[in-house]
Amino acid sequence: MLSRAPFNEYVAYWCLCDSKHHGVGVLVKRGIDPPLAVSRTLACDGTSTSDDIDTTQGRVLILEYEGFKFMNSYVPHNGANVTRWESRKLWDTRMETFFKHHRGPGQKPVVWCGDLNVAHREIDVGPFPEMFTHTGGFTIPERQRFGQILVNGGLVDVYRALHGDRRVFTWRSKGGASGPFRGVHEWAGMRLDYFIVSESLMRRVKSTRISTDILSDEVARDRPVSCFFGSDHCALYLELHSRDAAAAATNLEQIDAGTEVIHLD
Repeated sequence: MLSRAPFNEYVAYWCLCDSKHHGVGVLVKRGIDPPLAVSRTLACDGTSTSDDIDTTQGRVLILEYEGFKFMNSYVPHNGANVTRWESRKLWDTRMETFFKHHRGPGQKPVVWCGDLNVAHREIDVGPFPEMFTHTGGFTIPERQRFGQILVNGGLVDVYRALHGDRRVFTWRSKGGASGPFRGVHEWAGMRLDYFIVSESLMRRVKSTRISTDILSDEVARDRPVSCFFGSDHCALYLELHSRDAAAAATNLEQIDAGTEVIHLD
């Protein structure tokens, strides 16, 4: 498939595993300089990890460029048993360590995207938060740990930063006769997919959107498969300014601020 248009216009990078359920990939437009390095682990600066949660399960792909690192990840689902809970807790701890490291001096900022398998706030689930009590992706411990990752890693949830408390869901499921929400409601939605960036990269963010932003809630609720392009997750988009444009905008803001001070004097 990758040999045919439009995919043949891209270079593909993969992180795969033996299980058909795991794996992440990144397609980079041909003509763009190749990444300086490609990594498939959360280990920092050549250190190793003692287990396979972030090395053999096909969950992490990091492309390093001159100005930043781009990470696509498929976060383990919290599940409904102790083994899965402990696995997710270990992952979150590893992720927090990774971002703390990249917040340090001399480290490059990070763009982090993917299915992060957590709905951070009550506005990130619907139609009713009460539907999701004890549901993986919305349990209090994993939501708290996600918040800690953002704060301690110096990270910004781009959609929330630009769109405030707008209620959107990147995953939808019909309730009804099957699934964890059977008999509860005719549909369920969660915002599980994100673009997260280091604070220093926010000046380069031009826009972000979710593919269903142009649709009414009623349409997305009644036709979840067609609205989500055949998947239960929808597409997200992030557009960045070039470094030169971001620098120019920053300089303009500084000039404006200086002028304002002069006027006040």
